[in-house]
Amino acid sequence: MILAVLRPALPLVLVLFMGFGPCETEAQTPPSAPPPAPAAPAAGTPPKPAARRAPSGSIRPALTVEVTDPAGAAVPSVSVHVDGAVERSGRTGEDGVVRFTGLRSGAYRLRFEREGFVRLERDVTLSTRQATVDVVLTPAPPPPAAAPAAPPATTAPAEAPRPVGEPRALEVPAFVEQNFLAREPQKTSVVGCTGYATSRVLQVRDPLRDQRLEDADETLYVVAGEAELNMAGRAGVIEAGTLVVVPRGTTYSLSRKGRNPVVLLSVVSGPPCPGAK
Repeated sequence: MILAVLRPALPLVLVLFMGFGPCETEAQTPPSAPPPAPAAPAAGTPPKPAARRAPSGSIRPALTVEVTDPAGAAVPSVSVHVDGAVERSGRTGEDGVVRFTGLRSGAYRLRFEREGFVRLERDVTLSTRQATVDVVLTPAPPPPAAAPAAPPATTAPAEAPRPVGEPRALEVPAFVEQNFLAREPQKTSVVGCTGYATSRVLQVRDPLRDQRLEDADETLYVVAGEAELNMAGRAGVIEAGTLVVVPRGTTYSLSRKGRNPVVLLSVVSGPPCPGAK
């Protein structure tokens, strides 16, 4: 009986209990969708590596060379050799330009060669990516004119043997006493004659001026007296016992000092004596 009464009331209690709940419910934010997974590479295809940027220092310097002549015109076909950390060789084009790439920073020596021009070397230092060198080649001077051919040498005829001459011994003071000059200004006496020399006794009263032998040497020896000698711009006094050597082509003058004449022995060597036999 009691159960019969309570059964109808159960739904009402449930209804009432639900009515005591909150009137409004909070809005719920749906969770964000996860990012899509990367697509798997196709079977058999290797993964592609990510591209990497080359460091700026890996770009090697380049060198541009421009060759001209002194007038500013381009010089083609110039052989250019680069020697340094990297070696390169090239030849200029019609515009006189040659370019070298793939070099390294550092010191280089450039060598320029072309026929008809003076060889040139230039030192440069590369420290940037691009460098330009201007070079002026100087034309080579013309070769010297060939010397005229020398005429064929001729053999000089052999000199004929000269006469030997006569041997002679002479006492000069006695000869002078016997052949003393009187009033003559000078007196010359030949006392020896050979094929290569002439011996003379000179007695001088008046001055001898500007004596000169072009093809013979002369030796003077003062036998007696005193004189002033002027030879090759130098003056001095000579007296008995003095020896004087006069080379060929030398001019001398002689004048006596004192009252007596000067007596000299003169030996002229070189040409043959005219009276030699």
